[in-house]
Amino acid sequence: MTAAQKRDRRLTLTILILSFAAVFIYNLLTPMITDDFYFAAESRRAGSFAAILQQNCEEYLTWTGRFVPHLLGRVFLALPAILFKVLNSVMFGLLTWLVYLNIRRRATWDPFVMLLVSLGMWLFSVNFAETVLWETGAFNYLWAVVFILGFMTMMRRTRRRTYSVPAAAVMAVLSCAFGLLAGSCSENTSGGCLLYMLLLLFSGLRRKEKLRPHFLAGLAGNVAGLLILVRAPGNAVRYDAKQSVELHTGLYGMFARMQKVTLAVRDCHFVLLAVLTAAIVLTALQLRHEPLRRRITANKDILVFGFLAAATSYALILTPEPQNRALYGAGIFLLIAAVQGVRNITLREAAEDRSILMRSVCYCATAVLLLYFFFLYVDCGANLARVNRDEEERETYIAEQKDAGNDDIVVAQLHPDFNNRYTIIYSADLTDDPAYWVNGMYENYFGVTSIRAIPYDEWETRYGSGSSQ
Repeated sequence: MTAAQKRDRRLTLTILILSFAAVFIYNLLTPMITDDFYFAAESRRAGSFAAILQQNCEEYLTWTGRFVPHLLGRVFLALPAILFKVLNSVMFGLLTWLVYLNIRRRATWDPFVMLLVSLGMWLFSVNFAETVLWETGAFNYLWAVVFILGFMTMMRRTRRRTYSVPAAAVMAVLSCAFGLLAGSCSENTSGGCLLYMLLLLFSGLRRKEKLRPHFLAGLAGNVAGLLILVRAPGNAVRYDAKQSVELHTGLYGMFARMQKVTLAVRDCHFVLLAVLTAAIVLTALQLRHEPLRRRITANKDILVFGFLAAATSYALILTPEPQNRALYGAGIFLLIAAVQGVRNITLREAAEDRSILMRSVCYCATAVLLLYFFFLYVDCGANLARVNRDEEERETYIAEQKDAGNDDIVVAQLHPDFNNRYTIIYSADLTDDPAYWVNGMYENYFGVTSIRAIPYDEWETRYGSGSSQ
């Protein structure tokens, strides 16, 4: 390894480690939110893993097919919070690494690509606060996509390898189990995973390659996992409940859903789509003298992950009232496509050695993004610390009032000035109505009759240290 390669390895790993440290700090500053209180109370009431497993089975039959993410949520919310915060940061770092591994035609150690991926994960991930930092959301989105992209990466990198008979048997079992896990995590993103497997299968058949047993086992496991997920009895119950609130049914309903998904894609992915579009246009200009087949081949990886992003997004028209956070997996596929497009442009320009224009634009834009992220991170981090302090004070006050025998508790709402893009607590905070669903989760968790919240200044005057009561 040359001195330059060693330097690039150090830089690449440093960027990854810094990204891990940054998300770990934010994890430490993120309190329990909404559904976390519900699952924590359920796990506490269960008292054992067997009882938690039974709760999860009941939920599979009555509400949702996401057995694995919700089982993880119940288990970790019964454990010390620091364990989740560490492992969640590891999973974020692992997803960053998996995205990096799926960028083709880069150097083995490529700090520019790692920086692009890391910035993309922080700045352009769908609803970062919901899908990465919120504990219940992280299991359903961050962890689920790690399992899915991990399986896809494994299959892509090993599908042509030949193993000895014992190793092939072990590999087949592992691939099947991994495929089962990846298929059972997230309806639309797991569907995108299966689509990717079918593309790999078609590519192998077209090239008349021998299909390896572990690849077929992984494909079978993936199909089985997806069927277990989408055919869950609870999904039918949930579908009927959500469909009842839609204004239109039939063909008009499908058009309405398509419009909603399209607008959600615009709102969540516009920057990545713009980068991807620019990359495709610039690639076409760079290869304008090449045959059409050569242009398509040069863009193959971009087109594959762009197609997966589109398919994963528009699969949501099959479900009523999807949340924007369901586009998280599609965003990861789109990030891979966009970074691949940028890397292709810069490498092709460097190979031609005629100009440094595109490299200058890409590197300068990345440097500006890094500067923007630095200021954003410091500002939002300070506000996250303030939000976390407010929530800790509120929970301490609830516990003190309960110990004093007060079952009807009034707490302060969070300071509105501390709201920022890396927390979702303001979108579902306690209200003055004890019948509000978030209030109900707090009441269930703390075991009191009612909890309601009033503006902080009003609460400080009536109940705080400066009050006469």
